[in-house]
Amino acid sequence: AARSGGARRCQRGPTGREGGLDAYASRVSASGWDPIGMDGPDLAAIDDARGRARSAARPTVIIARTRKGRGVSFIEDQDGWHGKTLDPAQTAQALSEIGDAPSRTVPTLTPDRWTPSFPPATAPRWKHYTEPLATRKAYGEALAALGAARGDVVVLDAEVSNSTHAEDFKKPYPERFFEMFIAEQMLVAGAVGMQVVGLVPFASTFAAFFSRAYDFIRMAAISQANIRLCGSHAGVSIGEDGPSQMALEDLAMMRAIHGSTVLYPSDANQTDRHGAPRADRTDTRDTRHPRRTHRALDT
Repeated sequence: AARSGGARRCQRGPTGREGGLDAYASRVSASGWDPIGMDGPDLAAIDDARGRARSAARPTVIIARTRKGRGVSFIEDQDGWHGKTLDPAQTAQALSEIGDAPSRTVPTLTPDRWTPSFPPATAPRWKHYTEPLATRKAYGEALAALGAARGDVVVLDAEVSNSTHAEDFKKPYPERFFEMFIAEQMLVAGAVGMQVVGLVPFASTFAAFFSRAYDFIRMAAISQANIRLCGSHAGVSIGEDGPSQMALEDLAMMRAIHGSTVLYPSDANQTDRHGAPRADRTDTRDTRHPRRTHRALDT
């Protein structure tokens, strides 16, 4: 089951559908889900909806209509109150209406924490390159080496793994590879969620496409998430792919993230050497790679 809100008021005024549940229910039904509409503040309706969702034979969405400021007569469902502090008289009136309790503790049911178990990590077997090779290819081979050495490493990609070479990890470790398709926000969100439970995520797409997920990257840093991003096809050297694919602003974009580190390896050997330190760091790390092949500078 899933839950959705049908708020009537946003920050500046009514929502587009003003809390009408029928339109949301129609959209949900069109996608093959069964909707359950309810009044958000009705506790009995909440319990009933959760019970129906648990026993449903089909995917179910609970759609609840909510009202901002519920329970306070002069604020409930009114415009112009977003982010405003009540004066002493208003505070006294509001507390008299909702109950002047200093604090409330509501018990909740939470699932047991999943604690993954991995075999002891070993030293990765890095390759040494003497022939020209694209650093993005070296990135894929470094991921595969890390995957062999560490069971906590997982890789996510946004439907370009044959270009980022994240597929080099997918082939030997398909159970630890996650295809996020063309949904870069979900790519970053998935990486953030995986690091919460102790996994070490590497998330890759074209560097230009990370701009679609910039808010998620920014919020990941605010949450002090431990993630590793790889943006390939950076700069103007990608040529025939055209300007829409040329990541130019990504360097400034990632450097503006608090606590971030941006790596731009000069050749395949440097790409390998960044692999192990990236897995052990506890910050937001971004590696950018051009498309083209480069000769080995560090041999």
